[in-house]
Amino acid sequence: MLRLMLGLTGTGKTTQIFSRAMDSAKKHQRTILLVPEQFSFQAERTVYTSLTGEDALSVAVLSFSRLSENIFRAWGGLARKRLTDTAKLVLMKLAVTEMKDTLTVYKRQWGRTSFLSTMLQTVEELKQSGTYPEALSAIAEDQRRKDPQLAAKLRDISGIYGAYQAMIDRSYSDPLDDIARAAKLAAEHRYFEDASVFIDGFSFFSPPEREMLFAMLEQGREVCISLTADSLSAGEGVDIFTDQKSTAQKLITYAREHFVPVAAPVRLTENRRTALPSLFAAEELARGQRPEAADGTGLCLFTAGDRYDEVRFAAAEMARLVREEGWRYRDLALICRDLEDYQTAIRSIFSAYGLPVFM
Repeated sequence: MLRLMLGLTGTGKTTQIFSRAMDSAKKHQRTILLVPEQFSFQAERTVYTSLTGEDALSVAVLSFSRLSENIFRAWGGLARKRLTDTAKLVLMKLAVTEMKDTLTVYKRQWGRTSFLSTMLQTVEELKQSGTYPEALSAIAEDQRRKDPQLAAKLRDISGIYGAYQAMIDRSYSDPLDDIARAAKLAAEHRYFEDASVFIDGFSFFSPPEREMLFAMLEQGREVCISLTADSLSAGEGVDIFTDQKSTAQKLITYAREHFVPVAAPVRLTENRRTALPSLFAAEELARGQRPEAADGTGLCLFTAGDRYDEVRFAAAEMARLVREEGWRYRDLALICRDLEDYQTAIRSIFSAYGLPVFM
């Protein structure tokens, strides 16, 4: 059975998911709690402080990568050498050299080191999106008359991609292929037979992850997924919940096509995280609505000269909250648009203020 839990942030979706997972474990049913890698420690801590004895042994807290490892341990897939960055570059060089006589658009670039790096990045993005050489070849054939230049590019990329993947398959294991390979093994060997799966903390699922979800739906006793969305209705245009709504519709469509029961979605509406009107107003603005005027309590807008000034202001405020108001470091979080751009500033400034930081 597929069961969806919908609600905005702070409405208790995680609490509901964990509660249902605990109830399943207490019945000694095989229970899987699937969360993003960065949340796995906290999830394990929550589970194992709530359950004892045999109940705790009935639940496994996993991320997609750890789930894939478990499937490989059960049905094989760990014996191959893991592909390193150096090995990737060498194999791409061999693949391009092998295909150089068939290239058309890229026949002049094939010998350049920069071209190898570009192709590696392209292949990695294609794998992450669940696109494989066969699909590229089909698209190239479809575009042959509509856009010959695009078709030629796709044929070149498809050929190199296919040669590269063939070399990997001979003796290596690419971490980017793990979830897709594990999903196939799970489907073949019915890894999720009679399992109750509870999934929380994801904003979207990549195509390989969706294949894993499809195996869960076909084999499992129940698949319960929380998604941050106000409803299942897509409406007109695009909103901040478009990806989540699209994911929900794909899962529902797959379940119905494969005769998997779909329960009525559970909608959570009461915000249990904050009572500040200003934060409610900010959330409504992000959703494209016009909120009632709020006094601004709980919000602070700071104009900084550069990233270092931004981080310095945040660090100073965090230090003040801990020193003067008794806050704990674990209650504080720093959120930025792109962590890579801020890492250097965060490490140096937080160190100067004596603030522990985990990124």
